[in-house]
Amino acid sequence: MKGKLLIGLVGLVFALAVFAYVQAVGGKVKVNAETLCPEAGPVSVTAFVIDRTDSVTPVQRQLLTTRFEETRQSVPKHGLLQIYTVGPIKADVLKPDFSLCNPGSGEDLSQWTANPRLAKRTWATVFDQPLRHVLDGMLEAGQADQSPIMETIQSVASTAFAPYADAADKNLVVVSDLLQHSEAASQYKGAPAFESFKGTAAYRKVKANLSDVNVQVLYIRRETGKTIQGASHIGFWSSYFVDQGASDFRAESIF
Repeated sequence: MKGKLLIGLVGLVFALAVFAYVQAVGGKVKVNAETLCPEAGPVSVTAFVIDRTDSVTPVQRQLLTTRFEETRQSVPKHGLLQIYTVGPIKADVLKPDFSLCNPGSGEDLSQWTANPRLAKRTWATVFDQPLRHVLDGMLEAGQADQSPIMETIQSVASTAFAPYADAADKNLVVVSDLLQHSEAASQYKGAPAFESFKGTAAYRKVKANLSDVNVQVLYIRRETGKTIQGASHIGFWSSYFVDQGASDFRAESIF
């Protein structure tokens, strides 16, 4: 009886060891040391576009901080997060202020086959702390004569989404009052009906490919924009994003 019990325990230990080995080998992902992304590509892509052409109120800042935190937590392990600032497109496309894959905080790792504590320390040092530092500075108003939102989105579409067309999940979060103002198009005196704008050379110039991208707009409401902002203005942008292939559009007013 004891012999059978011993054999059974040895068999169980062996089975657990084999299981742990398979988990360790099968779970290993080759990662780029600079981007922290899997060499095969990120599992998801999230691009944050922040319009800093005007300041936000303390209440708006608090709400946006909450939304930033929600987005940060929603990025899965091996998911790419990029942060861009609205700006003019001159000689080159916009470069992200932050671009790293989430390496994982170690919560999914086994104590037997990995080092969760080291993973969490690495995650905090190389991903989470730099990300928080960038986001903290993003809500400070910059100085700009223009607000080229469409041009920025076009640039982000080519740098954040086009290289990772196979990513399972693609998300664009735009933090802006959506008051487009550039040489191509300006909404400072009002937004036209989208169908009218769609037929213009300006739209053809700034059109982007947002196929299968989920779009969320954190719509900064401003006292100076109250004659333009509102349902019809959001409707213009909803049509704008859908016409470029966005699979979903949501807007949340940040009063």
